[in-house]
Amino acid sequence: PMFSDEKALIEEIKNNPSVENFERLARVRFEHAIDYWCIADANQDQAALELANRYLISATETDPNVASYWRMLGVLRSRFDDDALRLGAMLAFQEAVALEPEHLDTRLWLAETAAVLEMHDTVMDQIAYVLKHDPGKFTPPILSLITRSGIETHRTEESLKLIEQHKNALPHEQLEVARAMLLAAQGDISQARSKLEAVIKKFGNNSTGIVANVVLADLPKDRSQMEGGR
Repeated sequence: PMFSDEKALIEEIKNNPSVENFERLARVRFEHAIDYWCIADANQDQAALELANRYLISATETDPNVASYWRMLGVLRSRFDDDALRLGAMLAFQEAVALEPEHLDTRLWLAETAAVLEMHDTVMDQIAYVLKHDPGKFTPPILSLITRSGIETHRTEESLKLIEQHKNALPHEQLEVARAMLLAAQGDISQARSKLEAVIKKFGNNSTGIVANVVLADLPKDRSQMEGGR
């Protein structure tokens, strides 16, 4: 579909292909994308969501120098249960970051999308940048991301340093479980076990204590057993 305001601008561009007119057309397409997105959310309408995606693509193609168009395209595409579209979301977030490097939420969305796609180096790089510029963004989901991605990329020491730098941001027991997982990945099973047992002893009945029990149950008895299972 094409709306009357979009048609009118396209006709105007034929006679006056100025930068300003292309910017106006991109803005109109972006606004229609948001309208379709609202319809999709209100009615669980997949067809409207796909139209929103199409209009956001048109907005970025018409004026590729607006970070918010790329950012919203990334957010929208990350909602699809499709790895190809998630990759498209990651690329859109990267375009937005290139245009607005200091927009930290875009970097977090990029990190979250990269984690789903198992691109853990990207996760580590983006989160390290975000925390350097805003330590207040150290939250339980961020702790989970740097723990998993640190293990997957063998950047466990970097993850441990990030935890130490932000040790006052979260409850001690949550940090200790993450430390234990990272230490176990480094092969220090004894220290990992000690940390987990201490958490279980003090917090065994809350959610963190339950997680600690699960992690402890999955630990190998020692480093030789861990290496033997590889």
